[in-house]
Amino acid sequence: MHSPDQNVERNRQLLLQRSIAGLQKYGVTTERGDLTLNQWLQHLLEELLDAANYIQAAMSNAEHDALAHRCSLYEGMLLWILYHHQGGSSRTGLAIRSVLGIEEHAALSAEQVKHATNVARQCGVPDNADEPRRIGLPAKVNPATHVTVSRDALKQVLNALANAPAHHIRELQATLRPADMFPDNPINILIAEFNGTDEQSGGVE
Repeated sequence: MHSPDQNVERNRQLLLQRSIAGLQKYGVTTERGDLTLNQWLQHLLEELLDAANYIQAAMSNAEHDALAHRCSLYEGMLLWILYHHQGGSSRTGLAIRSVLGIEEHAALSAEQVKHATNVARQCGVPDNADEPRRIGLPAKVNPATHVTVSRDALKQVLNALANAPAHHIRELQATLRPADMFPDNPINILIAEFNGTDEQSGGVE
């Protein structure tokens, strides 16, 4: 007859296996009559102490695994920030690189990018997070207050201002004029796009 409760049935099978193993190892069963009550209690105490040791070991391993998991998450979060928002020369980016042991201008490896992406997804970041962020922008852009410009040109200028060595922005400024000689200068591109907006009330010289 088997128990309808699978947990009970598994324990019944384990008890049977232990009984057989004990008989093979010691040559006696628990029906032996050569032990006193205190001796039986001593055996029980030793088994309970062993169980307490097993519990302590399991708890320690669980804490270690949980700590390792948290550290992995923190590393992935820092890599995500570094990958999306911080250039190699930014103060925040340099601090993150120092913590992660990444050289100042070293590119992230494919494995680091994969880890960052996986952690970001675990934290609820949408899969389209690589696209330009639209947080804080109105659903419909007001032409009186917003102008659409080239992302690459804006990125070049912002990087020159915030992340690159100081001479980068000076080089862009030095090659502004005449504009028709330097049409690829990102500042000239942004100025042309700004001045070309019909709704814009004032241009940039």
